[in-house]
Parts: sequence; structure tokens; C-alpha cells
Amino acid sequence: NWVLACVVIFSSYFFYHGIRLLVPLLLMSFLPFWKNKAIVRVSLLFLVLTVLFVALPVGRGRFSQVVFYKNPNIIKKINELPFADKSDLHSARIFHNKPVVYSRELVANYLQYFSADFLFLRGGYPERYLVGEVGHIYIVFVPLLVMGLVTAVKKGKNYWLPFVWLLIVPTAAVLTYEDIPSATRTSFMAIAIV
Repeated sequence: NWVLACVVIFSSYFFYHGIRLLVPLLLMSFLPFWKNKAIVRVSLLFLVLTVLFVALPVGRGRFSQVVFYKNPNIIKKINELPFADKSDLHSARIFHNKPVVYSRELVANYLQYFSADFLFLRGGYPERYLVGEVGHIYIVFVPLLVMGLVTAVKKGKNYWLPFVWLLIVPTAAVLTYEDIPSATRTSFMAIAIV
């Protein structure tokens, strides 16, 4: 029931900011697996809604406070790099500029969500959600995850959707700088893992 699904998905836009980015990405992840005109239309609808929410000041309130490029450590690093680099001006501009610093930060943040520390050993932030010596997945589930990967490789493309979701879910969390890796911003990873 696409109408009911759209109503429920739209209502989720008002509960958590990260959902606004995740919904179009997750819906578009269906496209390679199920070529359906309804999925294309719904994906485009929610992509437009996400753009509208981002364009409106009221829609980007919290995000504008925690967006990664406002991280005081990154700002400090960008300000210090021209003075810390003893090489010539041209190489400093190539290797120590905002796009390079931002890209490195985004990649480092993204990879933290797939680290053994986050998934199996310690978990994520905020600290009130930490359970001692346990990550988001029990370490005894590693063989089951490996078996799932082997099954997906053997069965074909429709079995890859959970892995695609697993790769997509951290994108909203990566764009922030507070509580990295964040347990709350990546709670939808549980669906793909299960």
C-alpha cells in the first residue's frame, strides 16, 4: 500500500533529522533490485521533500549546528595547515586545502561505523547508550554475517539489498561531528544486519 507507506515515511521526517537524508537514499537503493515505477515516483517525491526541508531554515536547524565542517577541530586544522606545511605554496594548496581536509574527515568518520570497535567491541556514542565490553553486534555473530555474505554472493542480486542498506545508513551520521560513531544516528543499521 504505497499511500500508507508514503504517509508513514513522511511522518518520520518530523521525528529525527537524519531520516530526511536516509529516506530518499534507502528508497533509491531499491531501484537496482526491483524496477518498479512506484518506487521511482516515491523516491523522487521524498527526494524533493528532502531538498525542501534542507532549503527551509526551519528544516536545517539542528543540522546546521552539528554539520561536520563546523567541527572546531577541523576549523583549527584548516587554519593551522598553511603555517605547519614547510613546502612551497603550490603543494600546500594541493594537499592542504578545505576539500582535502573535509574529504579526509568524512572518510574517517564513515569508516568508524564499520570498525570492529564500533560493531563488536565497544559500540557508539552518546555514552549513555554504551554497554561495557559490547558493541552493536555480539562477536559470536561474526560467523553468521560471513555466512550471510557467502549466501548473497551465491544467490544473486536480490540478496544484496541488506549490504547496500548497511553501506547507506551511515551517510547521515557521517555529515555530523558530534558523537562519532553515533549509535542513535545509525540505528537503522540493525535492520540490515538482522
